[in-house]
Formats: sequence, C-alpha cells, structure tokens
Amino acid sequence: MLDIVPSSIDELAQQWLVAFHKKDAQALSATFVEDGVYIPPAGPFPVQGRDAIRALFEGQFQAFPYLRLSIKNESRKDYGNTVIYNCTWDLMHTDGKGLKKTVHGWISSAETIIGSQRLFVLMATSLFPRGGWGSSL
Repeated sequence: MLDIVPSSIDELAQQWLVAFHKKDAQALSATFVEDGVYIPPAGPFPVQGRDAIRALFEGQFQAFPYLRLSIKNESRKDYGNTVIYNCTWDLMHTDGKGLKKTVHGWISSAETIIGSQRLFVLMATSLFPRGGWGSSL
C-alpha cells in the first residue's frame, strides 16, 4: 500500500520509482486505479488490474536481479483532475548471464484523482528501436 496519498503527479511518479527500485510490486501496483492498465515495453499485451500489474512486476523483479531506472525529459499537461505525463528513460539491468545492459525508452501515462487519491489510470512504456536514440545495444 501507499505510505502517503500523493497530492501531485510528481509525488505519484516518485512513489512509483521508489517502489520500482525497492522491487516492491505491491506498492508499485497500488499506484494504479483498481482496473488500471500497464503496457510493458516488451509487450506484447496490456496488463489490466492491480493484481495482474503486481504479478507482472513480481516476475520481472525475479527475472532481473539488478534493475536501475533513470527518468529524463519529463513533461506533463494538466486537464483539471487529469494529468498526461511523458518522459524518456534509461534502464540498466542484468541479463540471464549476469551481464549488465542498458536499454532506453519512453513512458506515457494518464493519472487522475479518484476520491482523495491520485492514481495512474494508464501507463504505456516502449523501448526505443535497437540502434535508435541513445541506444547502447
């Protein structure tokens, strides 16, 4: 569960990032509305609902013992209670052989206020093409 209810998209994004680095799939999934949607960068299908999002990240955290995400180039557009948030990212991880690799991509998300909570409704992530912008692969 979330320790505090985020009052801004900055706080919500920070809680998501802290949960990601702690490999806390439960706290990470709690940043989404109950039927929220997460589209993972490796696809191929969207994952819907907190339980499914939690399970996806539990598997990811087990498969990749080392993960470090850096967020860059953030932008946001406010529409009343809804915010559209975009950024680029760098993800450093270990592969199955223990070798460190870095991949790059982007996130686009929509978040809103439901009751007194600010939560993600949709988060779509994608990898930049191999050899594309900033790629080290």
